[in-house]
Amino acid sequence: MRRWEKIALAVSLSALSLCLLFALLRVACESPAKIGVIEKWQALPEPRINLNRAEPAEIALLPGIGEKRAKEIVRKREEKGPLSAPDVAPLIGAKTFKKVENYISFSD
Repeated sequence: MRRWEKIALAVSLSALSLCLLFALLRVACESPAKIGVIEKWQALPEPRINLNRAEPAEIALLPGIGEKRAKEIVRKREEKGPLSAPDVAPLIGAKTFKKVENYISFSD
């Protein structure tokens, strides 16, 4: 093998190695978050969570709703009675409400 062929091969292998490294880093950085979200949503009991009947643990499965907010929603429900969207939106914020509105219901 000639010297220039060896150099060309080394450069090609180096470039390929860098591409693989960047691809692996990208997957490693994104995967844990995506896997966590997928596992969380697979744990949902049904497509919609009824906020007037759900326990705090069920409500906490919604994206952007942790245990603290879930407990606040249940506390508000116990104080006020059946909830509606205008009751819940201020508790969780407009952006979070937008994320979860297709996954919640308010039937009694």
